[in-house]
Amino acid sequence: MALDRFAAARQSMRDACERFRPDELTPAEAAEVLEAAAELEKLAVGVRLRALPEIDETVIGDDSEAAKARWLAMRTGQSTRDAGRDIAAAEALSALPTTDGALRSGGLSAAQAHEVTSAAVLDPSAEAGLLGLAREGSLSELKRAAKKVRAAATDNDKKARDAHEHRDLTAGSDEETGEGWFHGHGPTTAVAELLTHLEPWVQAEFDRARKEGRRERPTRRRRPPGEHRRLTTRHPKPPAAHAA
Repeated sequence: MALDRFAAARQSMRDACERFRPDELTPAEAAEVLEAAAELEKLAVGVRLRALPEIDETVIGDDSEAAKARWLAMRTGQSTRDAGRDIAAAEALSALPTTDGALRSGGLSAAQAHEVTSAAVLDPSAEAGLLGLAREGSLSELKRAAKKVRAAATDNDKKARDAHEHRDLTAGSDEETGEGWFHGHGPTTAVAELLTHLEPWVQAEFDRARKEGRRERPTRRRRPPGEHRRLTTRHPKPPAAHAA
């Protein structure tokens, strides 16, 4: 039975890990072990994604996608967001037999599977090219290609509706660094309007920095609607002491 084979494989792998002594390896041997571990990890990803569609509310106790993502996240140690991506990839496999075959043979990492399936399910004709890029290219190249496929397969009206539905603005502070932050996304026009409202404040900060002898570093973000500035305060030299 499959369950018995996986139980035996898990025990064999656990035994190998417990006996593993990396300090006894030459650099070349360590590289070979690393490559073997990476292949095993990809094989495990394939098993995980291909098993997911068979798991239902009789196991989880709830048939919602959110409950399934939480259940998976607890068992894999990943975020619920990444677990949701696993679920979406798993659900797409029935329509993407070549990608399913790549997962069977350990040909894709989880990140690669997410990119290939999310694009190829919208445009199956792109599947072969995306899989080839997963084999031969970098993850960043695959992400760019998959993004182009998804963009071309989605009409502008749907993009606008989705952007409006998923609009969000959050803010908080980082306890570790003491930095405040905010993050927002939504329709392009709404983001452009928000940036327009912020521009007078941004310019005022630059003006005040110049008067105080500080230098503000403008950086650019390559995201629509165009580029905008983020302020980073720099003191090229310690500020002069103020008289009491």
